Amino acid sequence: MDLRGVNLSHCNLRRANLRDCDLRGTLLRSAILSEANLSDAKLQGANLRAASLRRAKLHRAQLQGAVLRHVSCVETDFERANLRGAEIYGIAAWHIKGKPEDQSNLIVRAHRTGPAITVDNLEVAQFVFLLLDNPSIRDVIETVGCKAVLILGRFKPERKAVLDALRDCLRDLGFVPILLDFDVPRNKDVFETVRVLASMVRFVIADISEATSVIQEVTMIVENYRMVPVQPILQGGFDTWAMFRHLADCRTGEEAGGETDCRTLPRQRPQIEA
Repeated sequence: MDLRGVNLSHCNLRRANLRDCDLRGTLLRSAILSEANLSDAKLQGANLRAASLRRAKLHRAQLQGAVLRHVSCVETDFERANLRGAEIYGIAAWHIKGKPEDQSNLIVRAHRTGPAITVDNLEVAQFVFLLLDNPSIRDVIETVGCKAVLILGRFKPERKAVLDALRDCLRDLGFVPILLDFDVPRNKDVFETVRVLASMVRFVIADISEATSVIQEVTMIVENYRMVPVQPILQGGFDTWAMFRHLADCRTGEEAGGETDCRTLPRQRPQIEA
């Protein structure tokens, strides 16, 4: 079907079958294309400003140079789509499906006559938009990267005083403590939360008094985030577990080999609490 240059702005095309359609240069501003099939469609130079592509299928769609400003792409399937040079300022790219064949030189700019910032990933583009559109986001990123401290452990009532003292000390030093208490069932979501937080914080404090509560998480951090310091703490009367000693030996071995690393997981016995 040849729809080149046709004005379809504000049209309700929900679940429409537009497979293989030639939509080059077509006006689709504010069009509803939710759940539409746009596989193999030719959309080069099409104007989809503020259109809804929620759950639309764009397998192998050609979107080079298309205007996707403020488009909703929630759960949109871009498998093998070509997005090269598309304008994507303000795009809502959440839970994108499929892997685009080409998403290079995506253009992020507030005004079409303004300076262009180009990126090569839809989700990165959305993040850049947030930085440009909301200056306070930059302050949040700086706070997390420079001041946030992740505290891992299982803090029972009798350990509450230690936790409170640790938090107060960190705050007095200008840090922002983030507590993750392992007195909750371990599941995939908890592990993923640790992984994400550990990749962003300044350093990690891990209470290893009860090894079963943090052993997997500490191991993951040591193996995957070598530039994130880890400081273990140990309650009096407890001893370290075998894996801890192994991790510490590995870290010492790397440092002896001449690698630069700011890891603070020590080889010697960790700090003992009274």
